[in-house]
Amino acid sequence: MAGPYRRSRRWPWLVAALVLLSGGAWLMSRGERMPRPKEVQVTFPRHMSASDRERLRQRRRPPILAVPEQAEPGAVAQPAPPPRPRDPLLVAMPPTVDKVAMVVEANAIRHSPVGELLLDCFVGSPEDDELGRLRSKTGLDVFEDLDRVAVTDDAIFVSGRFERANWTELFPGMKEQTPGPSTRLWKREGKDGESALLWNDEMLVVSQKEAEVRAAADRLEGRAPPANSAIDEDDCYGEIYGVVASKAVASLFENSSPDVAAKLGSITEQVKLHVDATHDVGVVADARGNDAASALDLAKTLGGALALGRAAARAQGNDNLATFLDYASVHPSASGSFRVELALPLDYLKTLLMDCPGRKARSAGSK
Repeated sequence: MAGPYRRSRRWPWLVAALVLLSGGAWLMSRGERMPRPKEVQVTFPRHMSASDRERLRQRRRPPILAVPEQAEPGAVAQPAPPPRPRDPLLVAMPPTVDKVAMVVEANAIRHSPVGELLLDCFVGSPEDDELGRLRSKTGLDVFEDLDRVAVTDDAIFVSGRFERANWTELFPGMKEQTPGPSTRLWKREGKDGESALLWNDEMLVVSQKEAEVRAAADRLEGRAPPANSAIDEDDCYGEIYGVVASKAVASLFENSSPDVAAKLGSITEQVKLHVDATHDVGVVADARGNDAASALDLAKTLGGALALGRAAARAQGNDNLATFLDYASVHPSASGSFRVELALPLDYLKTLLMDCPGRKARSAGSK
C-alpha cells in the first residue's frame, strides 16, 4: 500500500507485537538486571465476561440479504427463517484460515494504560508532526478513527469511522469500482494486484489478492451464503483474540525445543489466543488435543521446559529472561486440553521499556 496508508497502520501492529512478543529475544538481548517479580494480580481472559457479551451484542447487525430468486409461477414460496444478527467484521472475515485469524481491539488498547505506554515509547503523541500531517492530508485520525484491526492469512480488516477519509490520498494510483450498493473497491492494474474495499464507510479490507477482497464484499453484501467465521463469536473476548495454527506456534520451538514442536504439531490443529490489556497484560493460550494422554504429556513437557529455563537463566545471570519466565505458567486439564498463561504487569512493562526509542529520542533532544 502507498506511504500514507502504510504509516496509518503502524501503531495497532506495535500494540499487538508488544503484547504477543515482548520478552523472548528482547529480554535475552538486554544486559541490565530486572527486578524479581512480586506477587501480582493480573486479569487473565479465560472466558467471555458480561462486558464482552455486551460489546458483541452492540456490534451485531441484521445481515444484508441478497435479492431472492423469482419463484416459478404458481409455486408457493416457503418463508425462510430470519437470519441472526452478526458482527460485520466477523462476517467479512473468511470462514477458514491456514495460519492465523487475529483481532486487535485497537481503540480499546489505545485508551488503556498499556496503550498510553506504547504510544509514548514507539509512536509519539497525537500532536506528533508526522501524524498531524497524515491526518491533514488523508482525513484519517489513526488515534481515534480506528476501532479494530483483524489479520488473516491473506487480508487485513479494519473497522472504524471513515466518512472523512480522502481515498485519493490513501490509495494513489488505484482505480475505483463500485461492486455493490454499500461497497467501493480500489485495485491496481493487473490480473490479481493489490486491492482495497470500503463497506458502509465503516469497514476497510485490504489484500494483495483481489479474490480475497471480492469474497469479503460478497459476504458483506449477502451474495455469498451465510457461513461461520474463522473466529467464533464465543471467542471474541479480551483486547486481542483469535486462532493461530499449531504448526505456526510449533515453528517457534523448532530450534530450542524440537520435541515440543513435534508434539504440538501432532496433537492439535489450532491454538486459541486471548489477551487482556485493560491495565496489566494477561495472555492466555488454549490448546485442545486430539489425544488426552498426549496433550497431558505435552503440558508436562512445557512446564518442565519453563522450570529448566528459569533455572538456566538464573545460573547464567540472565535475570531478564528468568523474570519473564517467572510470569509464565502451564495448566493441564484431564479433558485433553492445556492452557499457557503469561502475566505482564504494567510496572514490569514500564521497567522493560524504560529506554525505549521514544524516550531515548526525547532525552537526546533535551540535551
